[in-house]
Amino acid sequence: MRTPGHVVLAMSLSLLLLEEGCAPRSTPLLSESTRASLGEVAVVSTEAPPDRQFTRPVPSAAGASAVGVGAGLGVGVLGGAACFATLGYFVPACAVALWTPVMMVTGGVEGAKKGVSLTQLHEASEALEQTASEPYVQEVLRDQLVRVISEYDAERVVTARIGRGPATLTDGADYRALAEDGVTSVIEVAVLSLDLERASIPGKQPGYGPSFSVQRLIDPPLRLHVRARARLVRAADGAELYAHTFVYDSQIDSFLSWGRDNARAFRDARQSAVEALARQIAEALIGWTPHG
Repeated sequence: MRTPGHVVLAMSLSLLLLEEGCAPRSTPLLSESTRASLGEVAVVSTEAPPDRQFTRPVPSAAGASAVGVGAGLGVGVLGGAACFATLGYFVPACAVALWTPVMMVTGGVEGAKKGVSLTQLHEASEALEQTASEPYVQEVLRDQLVRVISEYDAERVVTARIGRGPATLTDGADYRALAEDGVTSVIEVAVLSLDLERASIPGKQPGYGPSFSVQRLIDPPLRLHVRARARLVRAADGAELYAHTFVYDSQIDSFLSWGRDNARAFRDARQSAVEALARQIAEALIGWTPHG
């Protein structure tokens, strides 16, 4: 039996409200005049670990089944309210209301079959929390930026020194000692956050038997969303010359897949993010095209 089109439409609209999207961001470039006065540059990083926030699946088959039943009931109630408000003239809404028992049953059955076990959820959560809280990712971004800068035109490349930045993401740092050692400008980088966020998968909303699927509610597709800040300051007096937050979004996977094998997929995506962000920062600040 095929899913009624109005049921799929109603649930699709509900899911769209739960899934977040992001508009394209434009990256400001450092002005040519400021770039020309960079002089000798030091690259430093913060010591603070990045923030992290994970969207987790519904734990246990029982919990997922309850969510499935609740989703079916919720869509039915919305349909019933619309049917009542229009005195029954909005036929699709009335049909959704009548379909409520079917949606509740299929949602409960799918949830029971696809619910994530507590053991698996605990193992994945523990691996991801431990990996995401590792503070040395800040040094990895710093070192990667130094390597990227070294790939640019050798005749114009600045000297990049590796140094220590502020202890936290909000502290300022005194770079006068670097200025006395010949440094003109300091690029300060920090990975602000490593988040597993709900991702929107384009395409038709899948069905489950004679109703909609609650897969995206009980175990949503997730994307690693990484934010990194770059600041350019004058070493002598700490004056800020440039500041921008750069963003990287990974491929989409499930929570358990992100946490499997000691969070291997998460580690790989984090490394890819750091490499991509280092190139974004270099292109914005240095503005040269890599040779080769």
